[in-house]
Amino acid sequence: MKSLLNAVFVASFLLTPLAQAATSRSAIQKREVAPSEERDRQYFGLHSGLSLAHRSLSLPQGFQTNEDSRMRLRMAVGGYYEFRFIPYFGLRAEVGFVQRGYSIGQANNNNNNGNPFGGGNNNAGPTADVSTNFIDIPILAKAQIPVGPAAPYILFGPTLGFLVGKSATQNTPGQNSQNINVDNAFNSVNFGLNFGLGSTFEIVRHFHLEIGARYSLGLTNMLNNNQNGNQNFNPNTQNPTMRLNSLQFLGGVALSI
Repeated sequence: MKSLLNAVFVASFLLTPLAQAATSRSAIQKREVAPSEERDRQYFGLHSGLSLAHRSLSLPQGFQTNEDSRMRLRMAVGGYYEFRFIPYFGLRAEVGFVQRGYSIGQANNNNNNGNPFGGGNNNAGPTADVSTNFIDIPILAKAQIPVGPAAPYILFGPTLGFLVGKSATQNTPGQNSQNINVDNAFNSVNFGLNFGLGSTFEIVRHFHLEIGARYSLGLTNMLNNNQNGNQNFNPNTQNPTMRLNSLQFLGGVALSI
């Protein structure tokens, strides 16, 4: 009996380190299969979606306008690189092609009051449809909270936009559309702030889907008040200011490493 107890004691003494090693190995393996949101730090993504632009017009004191400016649906597409400092915070740099369009209602009078394409709102009068194309470069701080395969996030940061195209057409009921000369109507650089929210979803290891929305607040006057001979502007407007804001709905994919 005493021999049996000695054998059990020796076996327990020898097996204890093995059990500890197995436990440690199991813990390491659990850490190795942790979600990529906690391991990967670099993300490369592509996204596309819809852009709704809003024009904010400010007139000098003493001037008024009754024009009706409305949003127009356009597109946005781009790519980004994101670096995570910790699982909950990172920095994202993007390059995107963003269209911003809007329409302006015109009144049948000669009082333009800051409208570079004519007068104010009249349902029976002509309207001008304006399209502007930008290369946007936002630098965004990103905070997120991983919850299983999903990671809801918020974005905030500055954006710099370069105007690469513009066009405008005048639409009059009962008449054919006519192009409007806007070659010198706009300034070429748009600085603003982006605010966004969304979520990523890890589908398989290193592959993610993303959906989100953001609001881009324009801070730069986009009207070229020097006019450069552009006769579409009313010279009596005394330097109005116009800022372009846009609401974007985006979806995309990302690879993480």
